[in-house]
Amino acid sequence: MVKKLAPMQIGKYTQLQEWLEDKDDPKNEHRHVSHLYGLYPGNQVSPYTHPKLFEAARNSLVYRGDKATGWSIGWKVNLWARLLDGNHAYTIVNNMLTLAGGNNQDGRTYPNMFTAHPRFRSTVTLA
Repeated sequence: MVKKLAPMQIGKYTQLQEWLEDKDDPKNEHRHVSHLYGLYPGNQVSPYTHPKLFEAARNSLVYRGDKATGWSIGWKVNLWARLLDGNHAYTIVNNMLTLAGGNNQDGRTYPNMFTAHPRFRSTVTLA
């Protein structure tokens, strides 16, 4: 079945294509990054064996932005670490630990360490 998978391709915006067709939008900051599986948790994308794909994966992650919710935050931390950019991974961790509630719309974590992802927003009561 692996032979039937489409190859990883670099798109017109120098991104790792998410779709078989080159229809990615660099202004789309959607949190999903499943097309970067070859970078992490996989190991098909490496700066040593596939530097062009490595740079394209980096570009894709830059286009998606640093704001994320839920599991996407953890994935982005690991992806930036795999991109050999520990400082950027640290930035994402700091974003994740920004306190939510009150007037802070950018917060990602409640004081009880629950995520402020929309699925939890309606069930968590802040003291």
